[in-house]
Amino acid sequence: MEQILPLRSRLADLARVEAALHAFVSAGVLPSAAASEVQLVLEEAFTNIVKYAHPDGRDDHPVQVRLQATPGWLELELVDDGIAFDPFAQAVDQLDRPFAERSDGLMGVPLIKALCDEHHYARRDGHNHLRLRKRLAVR
Repeated sequence: MEQILPLRSRLADLARVEAALHAFVSAGVLPSAAASEVQLVLEEAFTNIVKYAHPDGRDDHPVQVRLQATPGWLELELVDDGIAFDPFAQAVDQLDRPFAERSDGLMGVPLIKALCDEHHYARRDGHNHLRLRKRLAVR
């Protein structure tokens, strides 16, 4: 099962992502326990695109979210035309610091790494491609 969502860089579009996840759960390809984790990952990644990818502040930039379930895996891909940013190339020692000493940003990267089994970033043709994979229990 695959679903491709053409979205815009606005937080309101997260409702469409949640609806797509619900469809995967309803179709029996995504266990509801895993759906909660996937929702957290997608919310974090999408929110970061909305907040940081476009310095012009416009909310009409295209963002494509692709969800694909294959036996034993759920693959997520987010593609945006924002500034180049590899979240996995950044130092993420934020969680080791006291809360008052943490800087804004980079808190979601450890979350994404913890909840996904594979994570990849590429910059191609002026677009960021964030591809995440989560292993699913085979029924």
